[in-house]
Amino acid sequence: MEAIDESFSHSRMITISTEVNAENAIIRISDSGCGMSNDVLKNLFIPFYSTKEKGTGIGLSMCKKIIEENGGSIYVESMIQKGTTFTIMFPLQTFAHQVKSLSERNL
Repeated sequence: MEAIDESFSHSRMITISTEVNAENAIIRISDSGCGMSNDVLKNLFIPFYSTKEKGTGIGLSMCKKIIEENGGSIYVESMIQKGTTFTIMFPLQTFAHQVKSLSERNL
C-alpha cells in the first residue's frame, strides 16, 4: 500500500494471482508502485534493513524465513517507476505432506 501511495502513476493497483503447475503452488503479488532500486533489492530480506523512517526491517525477513521453513521460496522483481512483483512458490509435495499431517492430527 505504501509503495502505490508513493507512485507517480495514475493507475494505482495491487494484483494477486495464483497458479498451480505440476510441481509448485505459486502466489504472485504485484503493485504499480514506485519500484525499488538494485541497492534496496539486494538488502531487502536482511533483518533490520528498512527504507522506512519508522520501519523495523523485520517483516520481509520473517516472511522469507517462514516461507523457507515450509519448503517454499520467495523472489522479487522490481523496476523504478514501474512497480514490484513478489513471487512465492511452494512445492506441491511439501504442501500435500503438510495438509496430510494436519488432517491426521485432527482425526
